[in-house]
Amino acid sequence: MIYISICNADRETAQRVKTLISQELNLRGHSFQCRIYCDGSSFLEHNQKEEQELIFLDPALPDRSGLQIAEHLKQEGRNRQIVFVAGSASLVFESLSYFPFSFIRKADLEEQMGALAEEFLKSREVPQEVFTFKVQKQTVAVPLNTIMYLTYWEHKIFLVTNQGEWYEFRGSLKECERQLAWECFFRINSGAVINFNFVKMLEGEGVVMEDNRVIWMSRQKKRECRQKFMECQRRTPSPF
Repeated sequence: MIYISICNADRETAQRVKTLISQELNLRGHSFQCRIYCDGSSFLEHNQKEEQELIFLDPALPDRSGLQIAEHLKQEGRNRQIVFVAGSASLVFESLSYFPFSFIRKADLEEQMGALAEEFLKSREVPQEVFTFKVQKQTVAVPLNTIMYLTYWEHKIFLVTNQGEWYEFRGSLKECERQLAWECFFRINSGAVINFNFVKMLEGEGVVMEDNRVIWMSRQKKRECRQKFMECQRRTPSPF
């Protein structure tokens, strides 16, 4: 079951989104439930986290900023389920720091909804691989797509996720790299492996991660790091 949430103060736009996404999911034979919220407060009060969800969010909500709601969803690890539906290009670009699933301008809903639905359904089919390690003789498994970065210090690995979790365990980054086979992971210096899906920007000699931590790039890795960052940016869906 796919859960669709639409939060938009414009009832006409909200109904339009519901009609279009319903058509696309019905066409592909997927069952779903769809709820419309006309303001941010009702969304925060009644919306519940679901395993398979897609959230259409207006970043310009009047009562409670859609970007504030995006920040709340980000803290819950749900920002990857957000599709910003914006009428203003400036609002679209402002939303980039929340790492949403996609962006659509209101004027392009009919044209882009089919491709968006296809991309979302394809993302659900990808098996959720995990990174495993031992903490006090217990095996811990963390989904690869939630890992922001790993750092090494005095024979210990520190792993941080996009959901605010962090783990400490003994090991080496070389051992970790064997499990981190995804193209989005990159060893940026001798003591850190980062996930480019959670890089905000390159700044001077370092990269700024989603949690605002700055991790420096080694001189030997700088060119490759910038190249991989640009490749990651090109893979991000364009709003236009």
